[in-house]
Amino acid sequence: MARKSEFEKITESLLDAPWWMSLIVGGIAYLFLAAILPGIMSGAPIFSALAQLSVGIAPLAFLFFCFIGFLAFLRENRATQVVDQGNKNKSFHNSSRKQSKDFLFSPNVGVPSEEWTFAGVEESRPTEWSLVVLSRLEWKRFETVCSEYLKLLGHNATETKIGPDGGVDIVIHKDGQEKPVAIVQCKAWNTYKVGVKPVRELFGLMAAERVTTGMFITSGDFTSEAIDFAQGKRLRLIDGDKLLNGIKKLSADKQSQLLDIALEGDYTTPTCPRCGIKMKLRSAKKGSNSGNKFWGCVNYPKCRSTLVYKDENL
Repeated sequence: MARKSEFEKITESLLDAPWWMSLIVGGIAYLFLAAILPGIMSGAPIFSALAQLSVGIAPLAFLFFCFIGFLAFLRENRATQVVDQGNKNKSFHNSSRKQSKDFLFSPNVGVPSEEWTFAGVEESRPTEWSLVVLSRLEWKRFETVCSEYLKLLGHNATETKIGPDGGVDIVIHKDGQEKPVAIVQCKAWNTYKVGVKPVRELFGLMAAERVTTGMFITSGDFTSEAIDFAQGKRLRLIDGDKLLNGIKKLSADKQSQLLDIALEGDYTTPTCPRCGIKMKLRSAKKGSNSGNKFWGCVNYPKCRSTLVYKDENL
């Protein structure tokens, strides 16, 4: 296979980047060719012809990068259309993928299946809580729902910031105390059960932070090993059924309030774990995974965070 030139690599990078990046590069190229380079060569008469050529090429270079930006814009729209079409025809899930040595991305559930239309049509959305609602929430929205649920129970709960959180998603304080009285880990895992390893890690964090109480909340289930490990410890495991039952015990007003928070805006598209913005559906272009879909950050290549896209129909 022929090796790609630097120009081809730059062009591919711009196609993967937000469309407006091409306009910035085009403006820089125009400024360099029309003003900076001719100014540098103006002191040497022998280069006058090259200076005139540079000025003539400048508008063409700008138009070229505008065209690349247009193609990138079309690609972004096409990815959105793929998501919207997928919402109408099938449901899908996100599974975990480790991106670095110190950061583990949580598996999440994607967009609604065919009985729901995508964000924006209020009439098509659920009017009451169910396991289906919990399973549709992307990972960050699930954490928010868990935090708000704890607040409705009377706890002083606070979500941790986007980024590596050390295994803690929510901290619970007593009024007037800086040290948390409990730490909470949330996992929107539905394609497989939460095993003993993450539960053991949370217990280790409790010991390291000298916190006596821990809580692990998932929209799915726990393995029997995880349940056995938590026995006799101040470590509460809350699966999807228990969480739903707890929500159902709230007053009707509080249930409605929590449901509004859960379903506000785009509640299904995964959030970038590093940037805190919604990701976009992409397709791998190289290697053995070529053609496979995955969730990628819209800030690529500045941010290379990804989440695995899993079609449950495959």
